[in-house]
Amino acid sequence: MRRIILGSVFCLWLSFAQAAPVYITFPSDVDWQVRKSAHFSALYPKGQDRLATRTLQAAERAHRILVPIFPEGPDHTWIVLGDWQDATNGYSLDLPFPHIVIYAVPPSAHDQLASLGDWLDSMVLHEYVHTRHLYPAHGLWKPMRFLFGSWVLPNAIQPQHFHEGMAVLFETEKAEGGRGNSPYFKMFQRMAVAEKKWGTSEFLSRDRMDGVASLWPQGSSPYFFGGVFHKDLLRRKGEKGITDLYVSYSSNWPGFYNGPLNEVYGKGHAEIWEEAFERTKKESEAEIAKIRKEGPARLRYLTQSKFRKWDVRVSPSRRFVAYRSSDPDKLSAFEVYEVKRRKVVRRVETPHGGAEGFCWGKNQGGDQWLFVRPTSDGDRSLFSVYRYDYTKDSMDRVSVDGTASVHVHQLDCNERSDRMLYYQEWGGKGKVVEAHFGDSLSAQVKRTWEIPEGSWVTSLIFGAPHWIALRNGPRTDLYRWDAESPTPKRVVSAPAHLFSLHATAKGHLLAVADFDGRLEPWRFLPSKKQFQKKLTLLGGINSIATRGEFAVMSSYRHGGFDIAIAKLKDGPIRKASNDDPKEASRETASISGAEDYSAWSTILPRMWVPNFLVVPNGMQIGVWVPAFDIAQKHEYQIFAGYDTRGKPFGDISYNYRFGGNYSLGAGAYFSPNYIQSTRSFFDVWGGNLGLSWTMFSLNWRLGPAYRKVEASGLGPSQKSVGVDAAVSKSFGFKYRADGIAPISGTSISLSHSHYLSLFGSTDSHFRSVFSIRQYWESFWLNNHVFMFQFQAGFAQGTALYNSFFEGGGELLFYLGRVSFLSRGFFPGRFLGREIATFNVEYLFPLFRVERGWGLTPLFLKVVHIGLVGDILTRATGLRHRNDRYTTSNDELFKKFYFSAGIELKTEWQIFHYLPAQFRVGLYHGFDPTGESLYLNFGLLAGL
Repeated sequence: MRRIILGSVFCLWLSFAQAAPVYITFPSDVDWQVRKSAHFSALYPKGQDRLATRTLQAAERAHRILVPIFPEGPDHTWIVLGDWQDATNGYSLDLPFPHIVIYAVPPSAHDQLASLGDWLDSMVLHEYVHTRHLYPAHGLWKPMRFLFGSWVLPNAIQPQHFHEGMAVLFETEKAEGGRGNSPYFKMFQRMAVAEKKWGTSEFLSRDRMDGVASLWPQGSSPYFFGGVFHKDLLRRKGEKGITDLYVSYSSNWPGFYNGPLNEVYGKGHAEIWEEAFERTKKESEAEIAKIRKEGPARLRYLTQSKFRKWDVRVSPSRRFVAYRSSDPDKLSAFEVYEVKRRKVVRRVETPHGGAEGFCWGKNQGGDQWLFVRPTSDGDRSLFSVYRYDYTKDSMDRVSVDGTASVHVHQLDCNERSDRMLYYQEWGGKGKVVEAHFGDSLSAQVKRTWEIPEGSWVTSLIFGAPHWIALRNGPRTDLYRWDAESPTPKRVVSAPAHLFSLHATAKGHLLAVADFDGRLEPWRFLPSKKQFQKKLTLLGGINSIATRGEFAVMSSYRHGGFDIAIAKLKDGPIRKASNDDPKEASRETASISGAEDYSAWSTILPRMWVPNFLVVPNGMQIGVWVPAFDIAQKHEYQIFAGYDTRGKPFGDISYNYRFGGNYSLGAGAYFSPNYIQSTRSFFDVWGGNLGLSWTMFSLNWRLGPAYRKVEASGLGPSQKSVGVDAAVSKSFGFKYRADGIAPISGTSISLSHSHYLSLFGSTDSHFRSVFSIRQYWESFWLNNHVFMFQFQAGFAQGTALYNSFFEGGGELLFYLGRVSFLSRGFFPGRFLGREIATFNVEYLFPLFRVERGWGLTPLFLKVVHIGLVGDILTRATGLRHRNDRYTTSNDELFKKFYFSAGIELKTEWQIFHYLPAQFRVGLYHGFDPTGESLYLNFGLLAGL
């Protein structure tokens, strides 16, 4: 779950006003319906009415809880329920209108969100805290909100741990469970205290509370530290203090965070944190002393890399231990550790995305894995079952009943991996499925159990019988599914989060459970219906398997999880019950019937953004009006203003998205154009209509276009009527969390515009552009990356000023990068109908800083270097009757212009959310027309 801040940094985007909104991410083929309550509207895929009703009930409960604490808020909020992402998440946006997006699937059992009691209630509450927290605008912000619209959000320009900490506080205090008191976060704190890291700059400094990719706890930092901070604020002055604080911040200016804290609590951020650390340190020290009296187990660690590990399995031969691993310096992968040799002998790279579910079997073909991993398809990322042949080192997707397996969240299989038991959930409906394989990649469903609404499966075991762990609120029920039974039978109900089930040789079940407030190994004895602790741990674990009498675990110590082993021993007994738990009564709200979706209620513009764009020899001052409807079917932008070179400009575009990734777009524009090398102005206006779609894994666009160049000193008016076409594809892109560029990937594009005089064009002519870019990581060091790019443009049949390409260096502080780049030459130095460039860059990190100055909204992440080289060749092409100032030449691929240089790049986070890059480049052009030393500064920024 995350808080997304967009509006309050729009005014810094400058040239990004013409880009499509970055949150147009919903699939275009969803058949939407709407249900409403007093304060909310739920937008959901057709057929998911029960989930929509449950969500609206949760939202109205959240409204009743939060209005006394956050009295100012929107009258109505949209909630979008998405089933195109299988990883539990959500976000809240207050612009262009208040709305919440929830990917409504249960959390991963091994991760922090499993601490939520009723996960749907808690997610809605968490995101609605953001909605109301960010809404107020007081002081000078109030007239700015009236003038500019909904993007003026003063409370948005705060550190992330302010936002997420506030939401974690109330998900904990006002709902069942919650991360603030969870075993997961207590484990972070306890081990930091035990290893004397708590409150030190090594683990935490005030400038790093929002989290950095290379330091634990990474993306969990704003939730963890923010939760600790806001719990301390609640302890000081209760909910009234929280209310006063958020109201004070709504008239505050960015960066001046101590003012409201001093006003409400009489102390600044640093002093409050120091006291909070001392108090929480004492709490953890008391907890540590209690654990030491119990006698914590002695663990032998097999790995030392820390960060994230989970889904531990032991091979059938017991020679190997396999587990999922993710750390910032490596791609996510399964790692295979050979116990005898004491080292990792294989890494199987695969995206994890929070997926869990993994079994290791063996048949006549050798060792086989079945596991769950995300599969991306357009706008969707769904968890699917894959088979990995360990002998052949090959991986393939599994189908069930002839279709690809999707929405799979847990999995286990038999010893031969020819039968599997898995848990599916989407749209608020879950089921456990037993399937048998006809061949290695095709399975057929044998029986299915639909689980009770609102519950979710934390773990399951394929066996005789099957065992299923089913979370229902704060408790976990264990079900036994016998071979001949159509449905499982509940055996016991445990008042704990219980997961990572593992069958032992004696017919007992081993699991991870938090009976004592810590994630520890417990054994379940089915005959006695009781649990027995098998190890007392100072830290905690998120996965367990057995190797003889030893447990193999993913065990936490400060800095992350590592694989450890320890001999199991008997501990305290915990009796469990099989009585039906009493369900707490809940107040219900009135919910409307289902309605077909209409875009009219959300399509009107609600904001406009001042825009400043540096252009050659001038500046464009304008406004940007973006808008989209809540279903993201319709999106439009208006961009207009005045050019200081003496011309107005304007651009309007509209896109309608439909079907399977189809988009119909239209646009019109008027703008002054400029030829840099001749310093010539001319006016251009026109429009286009285009259909975009995806076919054969390629992105296509096709449509008519009109363009007119007004008469100028360059020549008479030119009219062009024809067709625009484009095709592109990107594939193979991989990233490291601490990387400075993709470590692999290829992007290819081709665009072609053809204009014919029979359609009314002044000339019959065409224009084509081809581009290919490739990233390769060096074999000697991680994150040392080569980038190769080739671009070519070709135009023929009309006056040069009607269709031309420019190449050369970049303007000072130009936002973005020019198309035909030759950095050792003056901007626009090369003009022609035919042009080609080859660019190569060797990119490597210089040093990682990841520091700010207190809570100032400026955070330096990394400094890196680029050694660059450019080759350009061009030709004016065939002379046209209207060419007055050019002569024809034919230098393409005959004369080459070389340049080289060095770029120093610094990556920043500004206003706590906006990634930005400041670039300084020094280049040399190897030609008399080049620059001996050309110094350039550049800025890139955007979400």
